[in-house]
Amino acid sequence: MFEKKFSHYLSYGPADQHTVRELRDSFDGLLVPGTVAAFQLEGTGGFVLALSATEAHTPYVIDPRSPLFQQDIEEPKRAHEALKAILGLPENYSPNPRKWNASLVEKVAENWVNFNCSYKTQTSAKFDKYAKRLGDVKHEAATEPKLLLAPYFASDSESDPWWEISLRLFEATRAKLAEQRGNRTCMRVVAAKSVSALVTLLPTLQDDKQMVIWVSSLDEFKTDAAELASYGTAVREGTANGKELFALYGGFFAVLLSGAGLRGASHGIGYGEYRNWKELPQSGPPPARYYLPELHKYVRAELADVLWGAQVTRCPCPACGNNPPILLDYHELMMHSVHCRAREIKEWTALSPSDAASRLDSELDAFGKRLKKAKIQQEPFKRETERHMTHIPVWIRALSQL
Repeated sequence: MFEKKFSHYLSYGPADQHTVRELRDSFDGLLVPGTVAAFQLEGTGGFVLALSATEAHTPYVIDPRSPLFQQDIEEPKRAHEALKAILGLPENYSPNPRKWNASLVEKVAENWVNFNCSYKTQTSAKFDKYAKRLGDVKHEAATEPKLLLAPYFASDSESDPWWEISLRLFEATRAKLAEQRGNRTCMRVVAAKSVSALVTLLPTLQDDKQMVIWVSSLDEFKTDAAELASYGTAVREGTANGKELFALYGGFFAVLLSGAGLRGASHGIGYGEYRNWKELPQSGPPPARYYLPELHKYVRAELADVLWGAQVTRCPCPACGNNPPILLDYHELMMHSVHCRAREIKEWTALSPSDAASRLDSELDAFGKRLKKAKIQQEPFKRETERHMTHIPVWIRALSQL
């Protein structure tokens, strides 16, 4: 996860196989949710194992998604139960930090290490099926997970009892992994319930040189400049203290924080740029939207089509092929979004925060002028576009404080 100046990982879901297969040269690795890895062991495992054996050698890491078990879930899904069983949580488990005694910590750590270390062999049943689809697979090149993320919980301070359990789980997991695979890396996830919690927690981890960070519900489009600046400052200060940080979730603002030292980020294909630590009820997949590269944001495909027709927006990516956004199907919209992110990483990660702020300001000004001159028949489309521009000045103010 720290292979490049800024590593680009995709959070994987079973519905993403076709997109991932076609985009394997446009990202650096896969982050597989523990629920998916547990519930669809052979299918998901066979696919990511085969992908690791291609010429691209796509690495993968399994996210334990353990914060699921610091909350009450009234109607657990089968994927939740599958992960619970792999971790070895008791049948009558309840999310009470006082019940995490030494025995339970050791058991969960050992089970998680065993699952990761045996993942290559457990998932080999479907390997040949996916190897045939991918085409350039060398069986002997298949790999285990690149590193092991220790189970963790979301915390709001040093005094949060879930933080103490996270510390114990990391130490136990690292020790168990050393017993089985002395040369393998065990990495900590610092899951903070807020930016202020991350600011408090990071300095306490003096010995960690690399770690994964996650601020719950950090929506880059709705967070104010002061909080985004505080997040960036935490990254910058962590980097100054010798830490390499990878964001478990992040969008384009995370890419901008490369200038402050952030070493990478993962996101869902399409829309998963942030996540709440709590498992929230879902009402089906999000509607298909178009990633507007000039604003680094998803908008309605109908709006994007109007802007395309008025020559306000253009995208040269392979998924678009100079076609109007309205003609892209769901799969093409997903591919377009990943291509855009890959291009953003290539073009923006060499910039300092101040240079990035200047470029954002210049590009926003140019976009605004094209919008003003555009011959758009219905005025509401212009007003809607203007509402989608409001986050850019916020980002500029945040970057200017770094």
